[in-house]
Amino acid sequence: MADPIGYFCARPECRFVPALLGKGVKEIVGQASVPVPLFFQTNHLRGVGARSDGTYVPTLTGCPQAADFATLWSDDMIDTHIHFDSARYGDRAAICERSAGCGVEAIVVPGIGPPSNLTVLDLTGQFPGLVYGAAGLHPELPAMDRRDIDALADTVRRNRASICAVGEVGMPYYGPIAAVPERQALAREVLEQAASLARELDLAIILHAPHETAAVALQIVRSAGVRRVVFHWHKSDESTTRAILDAGFFVSLTPEVAWRERDRELALLAPLHQIVVETDGPHPHERVFPGRQTEPWMVSEAIAAIAEVKRIDRQDVAMATTANARRLFALDNVKPKAG
Repeated sequence: MADPIGYFCARPECRFVPALLGKGVKEIVGQASVPVPLFFQTNHLRGVGARSDGTYVPTLTGCPQAADFATLWSDDMIDTHIHFDSARYGDRAAICERSAGCGVEAIVVPGIGPPSNLTVLDLTGQFPGLVYGAAGLHPELPAMDRRDIDALADTVRRNRASICAVGEVGMPYYGPIAAVPERQALAREVLEQAASLARELDLAIILHAPHETAAVALQIVRSAGVRRVVFHWHKSDESTTRAILDAGFFVSLTPEVAWRERDRELALLAPLHQIVVETDGPHPHERVFPGRQTEPWMVSEAIAAIAEVKRIDRQDVAMATTANARRLFALDNVKPKAG
């Protein structure tokens, strides 16, 4: 169990803060003005970090809400989708240290194109055992041609032992490119070849397939016979979602499940053994973590919200989503790339 982080009790008669121990805790916690996530509000807690005067109380002795602090963090969290190769992430070593200190045991980083894929592979060598990489070709890249498809296949084949998935691949939905028929056709070709490659090499596939494109992607991966599939940050109609689940595939939820009704309905619909969690960083989660750079430990909020929706123990959700991610990506079989 990782050390608890400093949420304090909001009751007027009690201002105790749990022990703030472990590396990087002050950086993780931030300032006292950062709002507390939804889950902790429901447990009569608010605020983060220290008292308003900047002091820390080392124990919860005397706090009637002490039990609420018992499992703020667990040693069972995996962020299954974060673009850690993004230039927006500066001190990656510090981010990894913070996340590991909060109980994150793995970070899956999808590639989105040739340069990205190379950076992702480098990161797996820099942070072995924590960062796991995938190679992909994002359907909404500004520029893409068939040479990129060949490059993706070459990267995947040469690095099969060091990656956990093909992805991020899928169908364009956002932005002007999504309305271009030629790009739709090219993205479909990419996805078909990526699915064939994943099936041949027994790799998972990470899908970008929001809304109505989910049905198209589902048909392609099922036809190709891909065995392990995740619809990342899934959003689609109930009928398509049920078909995805009936196929035995996974759906992923982000911290938005803490407040967005669509995502909460998905958390209720999907069996726990088919749910994984992600941040999709550096995409910000302003409703839950205002003003904060997205980091892997923030999947804790998704875990807490899923537990709330399903009315089950948070630790059960943490353990299940971690086991699901390990099974989905076969993480125990991945060999870190030599640095």
